[in-house]
Amino acid sequence: MLEGLLTRSKTRTKLIERLRGLGAVKLTTPNGSTPAATKKQEYVKFLRSKKVDEMLSGRELEYCLQAICCLTEDEVMKNSSYLRKLLTTWFNKHYTPAKGPLADKLRRAICWVDEALNKGA
Repeated sequence: MLEGLLTRSKTRTKLIERLRGLGAVKLTTPNGSTPAATKKQEYVKFLRSKKVDEMLSGRELEYCLQAICCLTEDEVMKNSSYLRKLLTTWFNKHYTPAKGPLADKLRRAICWVDEALNKGA
């Protein structure tokens, strides 16, 4: 499916490499008190309780995408439908016009969810 997508140059290749190179996108929840760490911690909580606003954009969306990569495999599996719905919405809305950092975080979040769901398959 990925090989048939129209996408940015080299992006498709990077995405496929990430999917094949398992483990490259998992993050740990930050434990610091910087504004960025605090935002990511908040979004991890929102994701766990399925209370993320689908209308997120900009920097807030980037924090949330990074928070997705902080979820454990079990949390991803437990919230699979919810996470895939969010990611599909955000991909369709933001990916094509996204600047590099947002597009990268979106790709990484998608890769982590895919890895968590399919690693053992």
